[in-house]
Amino acid sequence: MSSTTLAWRSHSIAIGGVSLDLVDGQPILEGDAAGFHYVSQAHPLVQLDVWIGPNMSLAWWRGRFGSRNATFGPESVVTVCGRSARRQEVSVPEQHAVGLVPTDTGLGHVEAATPVEVHVAIAGTATGGTPFVVSWRVEATQRDALHSDEAHFLASISCAP
Repeated sequence: MSSTTLAWRSHSIAIGGVSLDLVDGQPILEGDAAGFHYVSQAHPLVQLDVWIGPNMSLAWWRGRFGSRNATFGPESVVTVCGRSARRQEVSVPEQHAVGLVPTDTGLGHVEAATPVEVHVAIAGTATGGTPFVVSWRVEATQRDALHSDEAHFLASISCAP
C-alpha cells in the first residue's frame, strides 16, 4: 500500500469490541443515541463514522441519505473481523441550500453549498454478533489524493477475539 497523507492512531471501541484507526490529533465524538453507539471524527479532508447496534446495516446507512439524490453503487462482499461483510459506495451530488435569516434591516438570505461527496461504508458484525457500520466520506475531488488513506482506514477495522 502506498504511503498515506493523514497520520493515524488506533482507537478501541469498548462497546462491540471494534477497533480501527482514526486521524491522529483530531477530536473524537463518542456516545449513545437512539439505541446505538457511535464514534464520529471530522477532519477537514474526511468524515469518519462508526455505528454499533442491533439495527445497523447498509440499508440503515442508505436511509441516512434521505432526499440528497444519492447514486448507490452495488454492494460487494468483503471480509472484516474474519467474517463476511458488505461494502457499498455512494456518490452524493453537490447540494445547495438557501434560507432566510433576520437582519437589522429585515430579512436576508443565507446560502450554503456542499461539494460532490463519495461515501464508502462497510457493514459487518463484531465478535459477539453485534452489527456495525463503518463509513468514510470525502469530497469527490479529493478521493484520488486520499486513496491510500481510505484503504488504510477501511483495512484497519478489527474485532476483539
